[in-house]
Amino acid sequence: MHLIFRTALMLCTMLVFVAQALAADVRSYAVLPFKVNGSSGFTYLEKAIPSMLNSRLYWQGHFQPVADAALAKAGADYVIWGDVTVMGDNASLDVRVRDKAGKEWRKGAKTRVNDLIASLQGVSDSINAEVFGRGGSGVVAA
Repeated sequence: MHLIFRTALMLCTMLVFVAQALAADVRSYAVLPFKVNGSSGFTYLEKAIPSMLNSRLYWQGHFQPVADAALAKAGADYVIWGDVTVMGDNASLDVRVRDKAGKEWRKGAKTRVNDLIASLQGVSDSINAEVFGRGGSGVVAA
């Protein structure tokens, strides 16, 4: 009976260490609300753009968003923020990323308002590749 108990305890302890090792490789990011410059009809973008970026930057087992970006920005490995300017049918998207060491990346796009989501996809693809090291196949670049 003691042998079974010791074996089970040892297996549980090993599982905890393995889970901690796997969790250590997962990095976090916080996407803050975006500043919207334009008519009041586009204020929904303040929260819509961070939501879209969160879903496009998520990489299971590698990068995950923090639960509350405003409270956790100091504890996240990366902080992402920016602004969008809408003038008539045109939009300009400016996204900034900063890591814990203070290195900063800027990504941007100029597009038509109707193509803003596609441009946001391009910006998030660029962040995934350059900042997170995520290639097209989901493999971390060397």
